[in-house]
Amino acid sequence: MLLPKPLALRSQYLQKLQGRTYGVLSGVDNNDVEDDGDQHEEEELEFSEVLVHQVIHTIEFELGAVSNTASY
Repeated sequence: MLLPKPLALRSQYLQKLQGRTYGVLSGVDNNDVEDDGDQHEEEELEFSEVLVHQVIHTIEFELGAVSNTASY
């Protein structure tokens, strides 16, 4: 699961972004509307962070497996 999970997450993120080059125009001018936090911008996927996170989990899993095996 070291590479498939980060690659799958990246693929899903890129599929979400397809077609979002131009935003949909609304009937309300942005200057007239106060930003109350209602508009949620989607967070950008940092592939390097996902990969490092997955590497850490993989190392933890391997160390746990070796530790459990050595304890018997």
